Amino acid sequence: MHSIRAQARRAAWDTGPLASSSYNPFARSRSNQSNFVDTEAAQESELGVNSGNEHLPQRHPKDSHEAIETSEGALCTAASEQKASETGSVTAPSKDSRGEVSRRRRDQFPPITATSQLKTIFFNSWAHTLLLFIPAGFVVQYTHRNFISIFCVNFIAMIPSIMILSMAVDEVILRVGETIGALLSATFSNAALLITSILLLRSRQVTILQVSLIGAILSNLLLMTGLGFFLGGLNRIEQFFNVTVAQSISEMLLLAVLSLVVPTAAQALAGTDTAGIVRQSRGTSVVLLFTYGLYLFFQLKSHAELYNMPSQKVAKRNSGKVKEGEALRRIAMVGASTAASSGIPYVQPRIQWDDEEDEVEIPELTIWVALATLVVSTTTLTFNTLFATDSINGLLQEVHISETFLALVILPLLGNDPTTLVVAVKDKLDLTIALTLGKCVQTALLVVPFIVILGWIMGVDTMTLNFGSFETVIMFASIIVVNYIIQDGKSNWLVGALLISAYVIVSIAAFFIH
Repeated sequence: MHSIRAQARRAAWDTGPLASSSYNPFARSRSNQSNFVDTEAAQESELGVNSGNEHLPQRHPKDSHEAIETSEGALCTAASEQKASETGSVTAPSKDSRGEVSRRRRDQFPPITATSQLKTIFFNSWAHTLLLFIPAGFVVQYTHRNFISIFCVNFIAMIPSIMILSMAVDEVILRVGETIGALLSATFSNAALLITSILLLRSRQVTILQVSLIGAILSNLLLMTGLGFFLGGLNRIEQFFNVTVAQSISEMLLLAVLSLVVPTAAQALAGTDTAGIVRQSRGTSVVLLFTYGLYLFFQLKSHAELYNMPSQKVAKRNSGKVKEGEALRRIAMVGASTAASSGIPYVQPRIQWDDEEDEVEIPELTIWVALATLVVSTTTLTFNTLFATDSINGLLQEVHISETFLALVILPLLGNDPTTLVVAVKDKLDLTIALTLGKCVQTALLVVPFIVILGWIMGVDTMTLNFGSFETVIMFASIIVVNYIIQDGKSNWLVGALLISAYVIVSIAAFFIH
């Protein structure tokens, strides 16, 4: 899962020195990023465009084919030299597996210095201007301001802490192996939710804790998945995703909701006493944790190839505007096709999709700085979360807002990753599914049973899997809706609008529950 998250973040936010300008306030600027040129695609594109002109004097197809064979090295060299002159990068000749000459660009990376590391931590995103809210959260807490100020300031302060924590985890994962990386990803990918849950459990706010866990699942299941489908489908007729992976995720979610339905029904219908519900919840939590381990083994080892299968791509709608050079390319392709019909071989140019170049991410922090950043960001996140959760009871009295609405809608907003929306717009819907539905599985099969077991250790017997009838029913209905939608492996903007509408309906219902 950590490799999927890293790939999604690179596809969504990272902007290297060669990237076009971005107005995204959350974008991360990475200077240590290597792009490998697809020389074969460049050669095919060059041959496809030029074959209509360069090979017209040739009368014999065989001779023309030989001319194409001998010109590959020259075309590759010329293309690479032109690219190098534009970007200032250094190139070196090499040979591919067929023994043919190719060109690979070696970007000149700046060394890791104290200045570069400070820039990476504090100044690589416009959103880091919110760092000022971290000390402000301490100020409003210890100056005994009103509960509204304490909650709002510390709630905002959690955002930059989460971003820096995520960056630090990515830097550490670049230096460790697959197993440790998966463990770090499982631990810190839901760091905000996990810390919030532990602090709510410590303060015995079990009802808010249970509702916030359901809200975290619904927020990703309906809101973020719906927004991804909606935004990604605006410029495309439809989008495709790996239906096998999506269905395996939905099956795990059905198991999760079953674990909530059974204790709720046992108490409401079968008359099981509280002690029986407690023991039942703890035993079920152990089963869920074991099942999540099996799911990780299925995803990372036994059936990893299923998660690497590419999905069908769909071109964007034609806006009616002709891009610069597009007319000349179309004319050249028509000429090339005419030449091919007269016996001259024609190589179809390869369609270029967005972000098709492979990227190799280079660490920007030393291992000790990355670990220190991880510890400090986790500490600040913990304190700001502590201040926010401790002010909830006072906030509810001052604002007169529904406790269910606060826990089901507002608190889960911190767990929403905007990366899912950006990759959906770029037609990388498999990454969107992995980051939304995959996080739902992690919450339902890892975080929820872990909190139940932790409550057992802390002596909080009220922390069970009996989450209440309203929360259990809406979660069950939402999973059924999503499971039905993903059956055909494709989506459009209307499907996304339906999921968003479902989330709004749930939010309205939660607002009027007191």
